[in-house]
Amino acid sequence: MDLWHYFNIIRRSWWLVVGLPLLVALVTILLWAIGPARYGTRVAMLVTQRPIATNQPNVTLPDYNNFNSWAASEYIVDDLLQLVATRRFAQDIVGYVKQQHNQDLDVEAVQEGLEAERKHRTVFLDVSADQTDQVMWIADGAVAVLQQNGLAYWDRSDSAQLGVSVLEQPAEAERVNNLSALALDLVIRTLLALLLALGLAFLRHYLDRTLRQRNDVEALGLDVVGAIPVAKGANG
Repeated sequence: MDLWHYFNIIRRSWWLVVGLPLLVALVTILLWAIGPARYGTRVAMLVTQRPIATNQPNVTLPDYNNFNSWAASEYIVDDLLQLVATRRFAQDIVGYVKQQHNQDLDVEAVQEGLEAERKHRTVFLDVSADQTDQVMWIADGAVAVLQQNGLAYWDRSDSAQLGVSVLEQPAEAERVNNLSALALDLVIRTLLALLLALGLAFLRHYLDRTLRQRNDVEALGLDVVGAIPVAKGANG
């Protein structure tokens, strides 16, 4: 089976190979055009557990107190990724926004618009919402509730404190579903649709029992004794 045979399989289903990716591309553009704008920002911060008794200058602790503080911080950063996704964290942010800006936010919307990831010991908090003001309120609230509540989320506020150091926090939110995001989404969806269309074309050929070429007849164990040439201009 040579490449020409594969080409013929695709050619016989050209409408599927061309039509499906084109349809997916048009639907993707249409959904982007009629869909609401989405805005977002990213906050970079370092989160650590402060060494015990650092607020008492007269207390001298062994050097391994600092080591234990850094070791415990690793667990805190790991847990923080799951904490950000909880309803309790979103409720605390909603309460902060209500207190600071006198605005009511939907808890579910806030929870869905929060994601966190870590690179080494740096935590990146991604915030998204339908309005730019809401994005900045939620971002400020997320940092504030972490600084205020600290290890209370771990029920350990009586033993140590949580240090939250903001490394980067943009002053404005940017549109998330912009033209660049649309272009990337369009390429990925179209390529996936093309692969699906090619798979369907070969499946259609596999299920088609029509004898089209000499090889199809010989594959049945029959000998070809003659062939009628295709007339000029006929569809093969």
